[in-house]
Amino acid sequence: MSGLLSRRELVARARAAAATAAVSGVVAGTGQVGLADDARAQAPAATTERADGEVLSLVLSLELVVVLAYRRALDSGFLTPRSQHVVAQLLAQEHEHVHVVRSALRRLGTPAPPPPKSLEYAQSQLTARNGWGSFTDLHSENDCLGLLTGAEAVAQGAYYQALGTLSHAGLLRTAAQALASEAQHETVIEGLLHPGDVKRSVPSAFVEGIS
Repeated sequence: MSGLLSRRELVARARAAAATAAVSGVVAGTGQVGLADDARAQAPAATTERADGEVLSLVLSLELVVVLAYRRALDSGFLTPRSQHVVAQLLAQEHEHVHVVRSALRRLGTPAPPPPKSLEYAQSQLTARNGWGSFTDLHSENDCLGLLTGAEAVAQGAYYQALGTLSHAGLLRTAAQALASEAQHETVIEGLLHPGDVKRSVPSAFVEGIS
C-alpha cells in the first residue's frame, strides 16, 4: 500500500509497539538480551538518545504550532457554540500531546523548543511543511476549521516520520498513539466542516499526513 498506514494498521502498530515495550521490560528483568536491546546495543546509547531527542524536538515544535492554531480558532469569535465545545476538547488533547513529548525530551536530556514566537513564524512553519490555512486571515468558521485541518495534517506528518526514525520502543508506541489521535482529530474537524457528508468528513483511508 505504498508505505501508507490505514487507520486499522495504526491501531495494530500501536499495539505492537506496546507489546515490544512490554517484552523488552521482561527481558531486561531476567538478565537476557532481547532483539530490540541487541540492535540498540550496536550503537552507543548516547547517540541513540540524541537522535531520538532531535526527532521529538521537531515533533514538539510542530505540536506547539498546532496548539496555537487551535487557540486562534477558539479566540476568533467565529465558531458556533457546538464547534467551540468540540475544538476546546481537541485542544485539551493537543496539550496532553505536548506534555507527553516534552516529558520524553526531558528524560532524553534534550532541551524542549519554545512556542512559536509570532503568528508569522507559526505561519512559516505551517507553510514549510505544506500545511494550509492562515493564522491571521480568519473571517469565518470555515477559515478557522480549515486552518485546523492544515495543522492536523502537519502533525500527522511529523508523527508518521517519527515512526520511521525513533529507536526506543516506548517512544514508537507514543508516536503511533499520537498519530492515530491526530487522524481522529482531523476526522472530527472535517465533520464540522461537512456535517452529514461521511465521504468528505473521513479524509482518507490512510494516515500519512504531509511534510
